Order: sequence, then structure tokens, then C-alpha cells
Amino acid sequence: MAGSALVELTGIRKSYGGMPEVLGGVDLRIGAGETLAVIGPSGCGKSTLLNIVGALDRPDSGSVRFEGAEMLELDEKRLSAIRNRRIGFVFQFHHLLPQCTVLENVLVPTIVHGHGRQAAADRARKLLEKVGLSGKLSSRPGQLSGGERQRAAVVRALVNSPALLLADEPTGSLDRAGSENLADLLGDLNRDEGVAMMVVTHSPHLARRMGKVLELRDGQLAPAAA
Repeated sequence: MAGSALVELTGIRKSYGGMPEVLGGVDLRIGAGETLAVIGPSGCGKSTLLNIVGALDRPDSGSVRFEGAEMLELDEKRLSAIRNRRIGFVFQFHHLLPQCTVLENVLVPTIVHGHGRQAAADRARKLLEKVGLSGKLSSRPGQLSGGERQRAAVVRALVNSPALLLADEPTGSLDRAGSENLADLLGDLNRDEGVAMMVVTHSPHLARRMGKVLELRDGQLAPAAA
């Protein structure tokens, strides 16, 4: 896509506690609707990179632009609004509220900025049907399989129609069948929803479902070996 980037990172550097840099001048561009997998050895900084893209962490230096705005110049209130409305997050563990039903969990992000309750509930039900959970709306997380809980977490991340979905090892707690099902689901949702995706993963199957695969090693991003 030749137009303006949805996400553009330039010269990102990050280290912790005097240790060698985990990110040593990383550049990254993600266009609207594009999908990207970032692979690499454990501890190489993949999650750090994802957290910087999602404004959950700040680099030591560099530029982070999202939809044209320099994220490092925004106050926490504005960043929180962007994280809630424009970026969806999925992690290795679903972080669903155990006391709430599946539908209630999915609707949590819509409460913050006062979405119309009926419109939000309608979208939540539509997405839950799309991922095969229409019969589980009143179930609680403890009544679901691991794959079902992670699918509910994906719907929660998408309920506000974000431009970007960030997923950190989303298949890491699933068995092979669950991992493959979730990988297929993310591909379908990218096609149907048009949401851009950046996925940090050790799963070759999930990485192959993304349009581009980059490897982070020694603080640098490069195209992954075929």
C-alpha cells in the first residue's frame, strides 16, 4: 500500500536497567489492513516492540506515529482513548473477567466512551456468532474451553472496530488444534473486518497466515528466512 502508514516506527531504541538494547534502531511500517507477524527467539524484544506500537510502553528514543499522530507527544488521556477506540489487544492469556458472562466481557471496552448500548450489543453478538460463540453468550469463562476463551478475547478486542489488532502470543496457551483454529479465525477477521494485525508469535502456522513475516534478532528487524 503506497499511501500513508497506519503505524510508522522510526529509529526505535529500548533497553532495560543498563542491559544491552533489546531494540537497536528499529524501523517498522504497517499499512491499513495489512497483516504482520514478528518472530524471533524468546527474550529478543518482540513483546517490547508490540507494547511500544500499542502505547503500552515508551522507547528510549525514536518516533512512533499512529494514524499520523506522534504518540510520544500525546498525554495519557489521549493515549488511553486511542488504545480503547483504535487499537485492540489480545494476549497469550485471555484476561476475561471470571464473574461476567461472555457477552458482558466482550462489552467491557464499549463502556469507557459511552457507545450506544444497543448498537454495541448488536455488534458483539454479530462477532460472537462469526467466531462460533453465539450459543455461549450467557456462559462464564470457566465454562469455556481454552480456544473458546481466546476467541471471546479476540471479539472483545474487535468490538470497538479498531484500526489495528495487536496480538502477543495469542496461541501460546492453546493446543495444536486450537492454535490452528485461532490462526484461521484471525485471517478471516482481517478479510471481513479490514483490521490491520501485528502478531508476535512462535507459531509457524500463525506466522504463515500473515501477509508479512519479520524476524527480530539482535535488536534489529529483518525479513524472515523462507
